[in-house]
Amino acid sequence: MATFTSKSGIMEATSGVTGLGRASFLERMKDQYLPKWDDMVNDKTVLLKLIGKKVGTIVGGKKSLTSVMTSYSQSAGIALFEDDELPLPNAPTYDQLTLFPRALYARVRFTGHVERAARAGNVAVFAKPVAEQLRSARRTHEMNKNRMLYLGPYQAMSRIVSVDTSSAGTAANPVITLRPREGRQPGVTGGADTLWDFGAQYLRDGMLLDFVKDSGGIQTAAAPEGNATCRPRIKSIASRNSAAPTITLEFADPTGASVAFQNAPDGDSLIIPFGSRLPSASYVDATGAGDGHETSHAGVNGLFNLITDSNYAAHLYTKTRTAAEYLNGNVSRADAGSPRDPGDELIAKVLDQVSENTHNPGDDPDCIVVSPHTRRKWVSVLTDAKTPRMFSPIIKGRGYGKQSFTAGDTMLPFVQDKDCPPGAMFCIAKGTFGKFVEAPMHMPDGGERFVDGKDSREVVLVESFNMACKAPTANAVIEDLTYDVY
Repeated sequence: MATFTSKSGIMEATSGVTGLGRASFLERMKDQYLPKWDDMVNDKTVLLKLIGKKVGTIVGGKKSLTSVMTSYSQSAGIALFEDDELPLPNAPTYDQLTLFPRALYARVRFTGHVERAARAGNVAVFAKPVAEQLRSARRTHEMNKNRMLYLGPYQAMSRIVSVDTSSAGTAANPVITLRPREGRQPGVTGGADTLWDFGAQYLRDGMLLDFVKDSGGIQTAAAPEGNATCRPRIKSIASRNSAAPTITLEFADPTGASVAFQNAPDGDSLIIPFGSRLPSASYVDATGAGDGHETSHAGVNGLFNLITDSNYAAHLYTKTRTAAEYLNGNVSRADAGSPRDPGDELIAKVLDQVSENTHNPGDDPDCIVVSPHTRRKWVSVLTDAKTPRMFSPIIKGRGYGKQSFTAGDTMLPFVQDKDCPPGAMFCIAKGTFGKFVEAPMHMPDGGERFVDGKDSREVVLVESFNMACKAPTANAVIEDLTYDVY
């Protein structure tokens, strides 16, 4: 029997053959696995790799960002006659913006069988069973984070058509029909409700869900419907890519009791992650004054609140966009009627608007993030045009090489991301984004978490950060585009 001294100073006897010491197991995970957390990047999280780089540290749970200049010095470059009076200078003005960190958790449970099978003495730490579970948890964690970097703190993942608790479904296993993602056209319909029509694009088996009735309440942070004893989990997803996707729910009650909906969602309700909002509307400052509005959500900032306008997110960094125009991104919407084809002329017009924006400090987009559905339509529009675009062929004409928008001296590569909302293009200036970290991924305690009454143990991991954009005016969103879902 050998002894192992952990970083916490705990002396523990462990077997040189089987390594059954639990404290040894936990300490080795912290020493060997967590430092590699950021190295194991999920290749499917495209946006996270583009804009999710750490740029600063948040101290004390709240960070005042670097002052932002809201008006510039004037009287420079003035032409005068001989012996004229010099003009009076105007001092620039600044604004202090507040960023709140958000805690993202990963929770992994091991049975005693898996844990014993994974131990391999005092040298090797994770054999295949535990390594697979941790790798799966990390990849799923990154996928959910990538989704948040689009949807922002609202985290509205889909919109409901109807809830069936009788015929196809039951009270314990209701079937929910979702609004299809080919209906996502927020501008041409005269409102932002269809902004959240994503079908089952962001939903995964096993997700815990909650609901917000009346999707118009997304701006005022309407209270969720569930509570601690009503935790609907996605049991299965059917017809994910059809015009009528459905999900079947089951209920996870921590007390073991049989539960169903306590406040059932209805048509137009929004689907959000469980626990992502404060439990009562009374906690929310609906006007957005002070910190009330932005502290009502658990999600991190994303493109739908960082680089959009007041139609999508009225508040950013505790400021209202109507009062702080420099926080508005460049958003292009269709006139009432029908969506537009994603042609080069439209992209060029939006990029010109970015460069001409009086609040733009001088940054320009350097890539265009699109969904597969929008990219397919862009290729179709250009190749079917009277003067078709010819792409560089690869593999003897099967497919095309790297796709990009080119106009004069401007060339922006298209970056495809499966999590990007369909019918939209995000013209991104990558250097304007940053990840402000309060705490990197870590184990929040050194103790053990046993599952009561079972030979099981849980590992809880957490990171705390939020995203910021120093120049929303240097970015653009092109909405109301035609796209090819299927």
